[in-house]
Amino acid sequence: MSQAQQLGERIKDLRYRRGLTQAQLAYKAGIGEKTLKRLESGKTDTPRPDTLAAVAGALGLESSELLFGPGDGGDSGEGDLRPALHQLPQPPRSFMGRGAEIQQLEAQLEAAGATVCAIHGMGGVGKTALALLVAQRWSERFPDAQIYMDLRATTDPVTAVDAMLHVIRSLEPGRATPKGAADVAASYHSVLRGKRALLLMDNALDRKQVEPLIPPEGSLLLLTSRQRFALAGLRAVALSPLQSADAQAFIDALAPHAGEVAGRLASLCGGLPLALSLAGRALAERPDLDPAEYAERLDGDRERIHHLDAAEASEGVEVSFEASYRMLEPEQKRGLCALGVFPQHFDRAAAAAVWGLTEDETDSRVGTLLRYNLLESDGSGRRARYRLHDLVRLFANSRSSDALRLQARVRHARHYVSLLHRADLASRGGDADRGLALADREWGNIQEACSFASARACRDLGPDEEPDRDAAQLICSALDVQLLRLRKHAEERIRWYDAALEAARRIGDRRSEGRLLGHAAVAHQELGDPRSALSTSLRGLDCSRQVDDRGNEAALLIWAADAHHALGQPRQTIELCEQALEIARALENRATEAGALVTMAWGYQVLGDPPGAAELARQALPIAIEVGDRALEGHAHVVLAHSGLVQGTVDSAQFHARQALGIARQLGDRRMQGYSLIVVDNSEQSFEEVLAIVAELGDRRLEGYSRLLRGLSQAMSSNSEAAIEQFEHVTAIADATGDQAMLGNALLPLGPLYMMQGKVTESIAALTRGVEATRGTGNRRFEAQMTWLLASAHEINGAPEASLEALRRAAGFRHELGTEMAEAIDAKIKQLEAQLE
Repeated sequence: MSQAQQLGERIKDLRYRRGLTQAQLAYKAGIGEKTLKRLESGKTDTPRPDTLAAVAGALGLESSELLFGPGDGGDSGEGDLRPALHQLPQPPRSFMGRGAEIQQLEAQLEAAGATVCAIHGMGGVGKTALALLVAQRWSERFPDAQIYMDLRATTDPVTAVDAMLHVIRSLEPGRATPKGAADVAASYHSVLRGKRALLLMDNALDRKQVEPLIPPEGSLLLLTSRQRFALAGLRAVALSPLQSADAQAFIDALAPHAGEVAGRLASLCGGLPLALSLAGRALAERPDLDPAEYAERLDGDRERIHHLDAAEASEGVEVSFEASYRMLEPEQKRGLCALGVFPQHFDRAAAAAVWGLTEDETDSRVGTLLRYNLLESDGSGRRARYRLHDLVRLFANSRSSDALRLQARVRHARHYVSLLHRADLASRGGDADRGLALADREWGNIQEACSFASARACRDLGPDEEPDRDAAQLICSALDVQLLRLRKHAEERIRWYDAALEAARRIGDRRSEGRLLGHAAVAHQELGDPRSALSTSLRGLDCSRQVDDRGNEAALLIWAADAHHALGQPRQTIELCEQALEIARALENRATEAGALVTMAWGYQVLGDPPGAAELARQALPIAIEVGDRALEGHAHVVLAHSGLVQGTVDSAQFHARQALGIARQLGDRRMQGYSLIVVDNSEQSFEEVLAIVAELGDRRLEGYSRLLRGLSQAMSSNSEAAIEQFEHVTAIADATGDQAMLGNALLPLGPLYMMQGKVTESIAALTRGVEATRGTGNRRFEAQMTWLLASAHEINGAPEASLEALRRAAGFRHELGTEMAEAIDAKIKQLEAQLE
């Protein structure tokens, strides 16, 4: 053994005899812990005299005694060595929360007189602080000794033999040093037997390191570790980040002036005590640091850890995470970095997809990361969910290479686009609950996948760079699902469709372009903008016909037909739906057939033929049930509800509206919910609920029809002023959206209400517009009624010629008016003709 190694062993032996950890001796000597570590390992051939003097002084010796003395307590002046029985450092004064964990630990001690308790958790979560606090609370129960040692799992792990020697020398510093591991273990148990000692072994590495340290009965071994491991009789507590209230209180205690920003800072720190401490101290030590501005700095993902660690280079979040990271094998490190792609929790199948591993390989790697507390889990088996703490995710991303990050993001996107299609298929194939639950559970990951594929496909290209075809096809595929409309606002979807359309055009994918334009048309329709819906669907129709995509051609015909219906153009609606029906039946596509029937039903409804609309909806309903398409089933019920309302069969209307409402709530289809509610219950409360849905969705047409029915209810209750206000509002919406059917529906009651108030001129103007609007829709029944009302208004206004002209037009609607009304009109015509002769 070299002289340097002999010196190192002597220093280590003397340190153990005095019950000092490496960190404690370094602090006492005023030197760096790394310097002391090099001395003890014998790696410093010529130590500096001032360093030796400092170490010797901290040990109570002269430099010569350190260099040449036997260091065994014999003739070297060490005969006065006393046991070091009370070694526990003080717990941090900033300790906050952990009531449940303290209670759990103490309950375990009380219940079974445990001899081994462990606190495990990620780096920076506060394991040592909790252990020190609990040890302090329990110290009176272990009066013989409270021994502390850092087992240095993340730097230079202490061997079990060295840890036992530390305990032996702390309790009996004069005892001769045992030789060999067996003798050390025997002495360890001998010095502890019959004693009540608390051994706090901080920062343990694994089971192999700590299993030999289990003390005899009567003493307690309290462990902290970043790693999970099992021991016979071990009672363990898993430490998680602080709950939001305790985390905010932590910031408040350190930096009371943070005020309202404390909650935001606590959230940005993810409840991690180390991060909370750094943030609180930064505010406390920097009076010029504005809390709100500091929170803004932390809000950026890329720089959050840097800003937390700005004033703490040696003990910050990054250093803490790096210590755990170094314990991993290279492939495990790569695996952790790849998981940074997940914005939320994920399952084992997703981890396998991102890693490109088999199920067994994934299970093994997940287990490793869980044992090191770098991965959090919830649940068990195939249902288990995993997540990275936000700060661990940021750390992992900082350690990931560009190539690894791109590979992980591509794999992540492919996995979740595939999952989105499975969820969409299930939601339309008779298992709506399962499909929607799957999409909801993974929604954050789905959105991240779509955002990545879109950004990758549409990024700026260099002069010689080709478009990313894989990314373009991925985003086009991702957005070609119906389920998105149930979970994403129409305006947001349109932005996504626009980006995907750009990607499709870059690679010349006309098929995808046509399908995306169809989905965009639906989104425009949901916003109450049928003009944009029509133009968009017609562009898509052209694309689909160019590539002979007959299935999408039929869908686009239906969407164009629906836009015509919303514009009050029922004949075009019916014509396009007939074309779609022909294609759907040729392709034997039952879902598309049902969709065409439902949309055609709306055409008949606008045309003034509610029985015809109801018949078509009844044909569609069993088909929708057969194919398991809950959305189509709900839409068929909505048609039956509204046609029943027009026909005066209120009970039937409300039955179908309630059926539709139940489906809408199951699917989360707020638009269908609104159109159902206005039939189910026309109360003020329901009206306000529908307006809330309108505010959420931006569907002006839903607002218009809701106000229309509300106005009719108010008119029947003789609340003319309120009814007029509603109908005037409806006409404005109809003008904005181009819905001529809505305009006619509003003007029909508005004209008579104006007359009742003596506003004859306003009545004539409203009814004249109403006649023009209904004539454009082809609704002869409404046109006949308004023409008759217009004739009455002209007569009251003292204009018999205009009244006679209107009556003669009304007489042409004999079939629509019925025999009794037709005879009344004929009599009135004769009366006016005689009057004018």
